[in-house]
Amino acid sequence: AVEVVSRLRAAGMEMCVITNGHPEVQHPKLQALRASELFGSRMIVGGDEVLAGRGEKPDPRIFARACELTGIPPEESIHVGDSLASDVRGALDAGLLAAVWVSPGGAAPPAEGPRP
Repeated sequence: AVEVVSRLRAAGMEMCVITNGHPEVQHPKLQALRASELFGSRMIVGGDEVLAGRGEKPDPRIFARACELTGIPPEESIHVGDSLASDVRGALDAGLLAAVWVSPGGAAPPAEGPRP
């Protein structure tokens, strides 16, 4: 993952992390992964957003915030995630160019619901 992020950054790609969950759980995970070395302060924890009166994924506002942090408009942004409901649906509802679904365990997408 570090190599992929480094190569994308070297190619001029702007990136941000969005993760759902309680801040007391997610912040230590991000620290353990040393995510700030790759993304700096461009990390959004959904639980922090909820505490601030906003929403976590799939709320379109969290995707808009990521676009603001990167300086990339939604119509030029792509979101990668492992949840069809939170990641794909949220990104598409927020007006992002595309959403890429990383299938947990290689599962096929269900017949109903958002399509990556």
